[in-house]
Amino acid sequence: MRAVDRERLSAEYAYQAAEELKNAGIMRDNRSYSAACFHAQQAAEGMLKAVLIGLGTDSLRIHHLDDLMGLIPEPQQVRILQHREKALLLEKYYLPTRYVDALGGKAPAKVFTLRDARGAIEAAETIVAVCREIMASPEHLESGHPAPPVIAKAKPTARGKSSRRKPGR
Repeated sequence: MRAVDRERLSAEYAYQAAEELKNAGIMRDNRSYSAACFHAQQAAEGMLKAVLIGLGTDSLRIHHLDDLMGLIPEPQQVRILQHREKALLLEKYYLPTRYVDALGGKAPAKVFTLRDARGAIEAAETIVAVCREIMASPEHLESGHPAPPVIAKAKPTARGKSSRRKPGR
């Protein structure tokens, strides 16, 4: 893959990861906790792929966060592996949050809780932030790939609703 194409694809993964994280907050606020957990997992997966593609790896068909972390080269791997427990937590939300048969016949919407959603979002925010740091590091920038844009995360208010206002309001 050409460097220009890799840069564009890495940026697209980073953008989509930010959208997934935003959607996780929306789903949490709307009490759709299984969807919040899944979108949080997708945000972390997307940012890990953005890093890897930016560092020269071709498109990946891997969904296990632990495996993706293991592909990140040194010295960046040391930084991301400090958050391996968060990745392992998020891995648990890839299938069971979507499939009834993954939970022994229970609807995911009946099983996942606000506590699960909060934990998943916090874990994803951490992994996304570390990935942004890696993408802004000299090693990554020397490869010719710019850091992804920073997108502010929504902070829940006392009622659990997002404090981010829509444009024009």
